[in-house]
Amino acid sequence: MTEATQPDPLLAAAAGKAGLIWVTAPGGRSQALWHVWHFGLIAVVVGGEEQKDPIGLARRVRVTVPSKDNRARLVTFDALVDQVRPGDERWEQVTFALKAGRLNAVDADTLVDRWAAGSTVLVLEPVNELLEKPGRYEDSSGAAPPPPTPATTVTWRPFHAGQLLAARGCAALALGIGLATLTEVVTGADLGIDQLL
Repeated sequence: MTEATQPDPLLAAAAGKAGLIWVTAPGGRSQALWHVWHFGLIAVVVGGEEQKDPIGLARRVRVTVPSKDNRARLVTFDALVDQVRPGDERWEQVTFALKAGRLNAVDADTLVDRWAAGSTVLVLEPVNELLEKPGRYEDSSGAAPPPPTPATTVTWRPFHAGQLLAARGCAALALGIGLATLTEVVTGADLGIDQLL
């Protein structure tokens, strides 16, 4: 990044403090990624044993940085995606910064080797001006609808007496049914209810 293309100071402050960013590739869903702010660029490592890759082959993504204080969106901008490969002149610096920011790594000594073998190291370079910032936000909440899933109830749910009783405010009746059932079980075992209490 050249002197003429230094990022917005608000972006630099927000990305430097935030624990994660939300990244959206064209036609994809937003996904939270841990990152490090590295000399005006956002560095992320995805794939392999690391976080899921929402970027794929996209060359440009939309990034939202939340506020560290209340987690609400603070700034949104577009960024160019560039992969950093082993042997690249930036590899050592970028992976050193990522390794320092990687929390709870059980294989800290071989972490960079694991990234080289099975993950993708990317840098996201902010382009143009901020799309959203304090005082200039879109009217929409930014919330995404739930993703489609086969894990839904396709028919009516079975009847549950406890739910019906609780819904009608009959907690005492529900407790009475429970005690009556317990009494029947105890009676069958030749024990009195007072022996259990």
